[in-house]
Amino acid sequence: FNLVLAQGSDVRTVRIQDKLGSDEVIAALVIRYEGNTAIIENFVMSCRVLGRGVETAILADVFARSVSKGCLTVEALIVKTERNQPCQDVYLRHGFIAQANGNFSLETAKSVEFPKWFEYF
Repeated sequence: FNLVLAQGSDVRTVRIQDKLGSDEVIAALVIRYEGNTAIIENFVMSCRVLGRGVETAILADVFARSVSKGCLTVEALIVKTERNQPCQDVYLRHGFIAQANGNFSLETAKSVEFPKWFEYF
């Protein structure tokens, strides 16, 4: 398996650790930076942690990185299907606006805040 990463892109994996010491990868993202826009090209996440606030921490990290790179907007690409309705809901719950082309976007000035319980390890 080879991954060729274009300059101006990030591949992020997300691991969580809980009270029982579980340490596992629960999400992965591919983010492309194009001009003043950060584009979430892929965002996959374990349904086991969906809805528990982890997605808020992930999006807050995306926004922090995007702002540091001078981006004014975060756009999330999505192909609408019944199976990815939970992902669409994640974006809407975090203030993203549905676009006519089916994607979602939010200005970085509106941001997504890290949950109070969140800690980087």
